Amino acid sequence: MTLLGDAAHLMPPLGVGVNLAVLDAAELAPALAGSATIGAAVRGYEKTMLPR
Repeated sequence: MTLLGDAAHLMPPLGVGVNLAVLDAAELAPALAGSATIGAAVRGYEKTMLPR
């Protein structure tokens, strides 16, 4: 399972969940398109998402 938006980020609900979900999806989509496996794509995506 991969979480997007508010569910993936440790923060109070400040109304930015949709923005975070769109940004997360925009980063996950090219990772999925450019990786050999879903697992590799998610690991690559999480490397940029987790510090945020």
